Amino acid sequence: MKFRTCSVVIALLLVLILDGKPLHAAAPVAEVYSVSVKETGAAGDGATDDSAAIQSALDLVASRPGGGIVVVPPGVYRIDLAQSLVVKSNVKLLGIHNPTLSMHNFSSSYAFGYETLSIMGSRIVIDGITIEGNDSIIRGIGIHSGSSQVKVVNSTIRNISQSEDTDSPLYSALVSGILIYSQTSDVIIDHSTIDHVRAIHRNPVARGIMVLAEEHLPVAQRVNITYNSISNITPREDADGIHFDEQPPGSLNSNSLVDHNTFDHVAKRAIKIAAPGVVVSNNHIMNSYLNDNAYLFPNDTPLPQDMFAGISVYADNVTVKGNLIEGTGCYYAAIEADQGTLHHINIKNNTISNGKQAKIKDSNGIRIGRIHDFLIMGNAVSNMQTGVFSPLTLDQNGIIAHNTIHAVDFGVRFSNPEKKLYPSVKVTQNTIMARQHSIIVE
Repeated sequence: MKFRTCSVVIALLLVLILDGKPLHAAAPVAEVYSVSVKETGAAGDGATDDSAAIQSALDLVASRPGGGIVVVPPGVYRIDLAQSLVVKSNVKLLGIHNPTLSMHNFSSSYAFGYETLSIMGSRIVIDGITIEGNDSIIRGIGIHSGSSQVKVVNSTIRNISQSEDTDSPLYSALVSGILIYSQTSDVIIDHSTIDHVRAIHRNPVARGIMVLAEEHLPVAQRVNITYNSISNITPREDADGIHFDEQPPGSLNSNSLVDHNTFDHVAKRAIKIAAPGVVVSNNHIMNSYLNDNAYLFPNDTPLPQDMFAGISVYADNVTVKGNLIEGTGCYYAAIEADQGTLHHINIKNNTISNGKQAKIKDSNGIRIGRIHDFLIMGNAVSNMQTGVFSPLTLDQNGIIAHNTIHAVDFGVRFSNPEKKLYPSVKVTQNTIMARQHSIIVE
């Protein structure tokens, strides 16, 4: 009996250990197909043109049933400006110890490039790759229409700019570290760094990460941009860290997330959301300018503040919560939603301040326009001229409650021709310490 009991106990333990599966030979685990770019001829010595060798490895893995991994060992791999590297479905491009893809001119007739990596497919991962643009390309990574289940993680994109050739279409092109096209879905940009993206010619537009709107194509769905570092996006005229492009009326919610990113020296605004259905949460925005964020070109109506905004909202169904917006300089509006008629905007539990030495004239913590159904709650605002500002309209409705506002001239400031607060806007249970007025309607 003792032997039988012991045998039963052992048998039960084996069943538990083996997750309830019977004791027989385990099924073989399918080995993931992988190719090193060294096997297809890449040198990684910082001198050789490795473009063809790396593309060969990418194509080889993409041609296999189920795809696989393209391994990039440590090194500096020179890539020809004349041709982007195309990454197709079921390919993981994996860098070991952060190898660099460095853009260079190998043809005297082609002195500037378009983008380093062109993502065209599904189930694609870029992991641990550094893209060195050398101010010779307008884009680091393009995630093109039709792509889905794409991840860019643990990677760096830097030194993106515009062509100096006035005859080139890239002379005045939009520049961006990563551009996500319309009709894409399930895109993750995580734990990556985007640094020094700059437009240098007239009407300059620069983006760290841009989610593009294209005519007649649906908005990108489920784009998660998390835990990234974005810095030195210039110039002041129109440079944003993360930018969701304006969508056509009636567009579906994007169902996207911008969370736990850090921003520094982003010349116009850290985040702009003009696509509906985005949550912006737990980001840290640093305004490190102080009277030194100059316009690149003369401007008839220059703003005196150091940055236009930390976060701008120009679409419906957007939530902005838990963000820290601070720095040495001042914002025109740390958070603003003041363009057109918007619906369902929630601004909650954000901490907002200008720098102690910053000029606070015409500076707002939260500035909202014509919004139907807004909630401004639990925010901490300090060292602004105005804590919360809004021009009131008869059909506007919302709640401003439980905010802490101090070191301001005006706590909550409204403007309307009738000089009265409409009952559809409720201002209640706020803690306000203002130098002039806690609540004023002008």
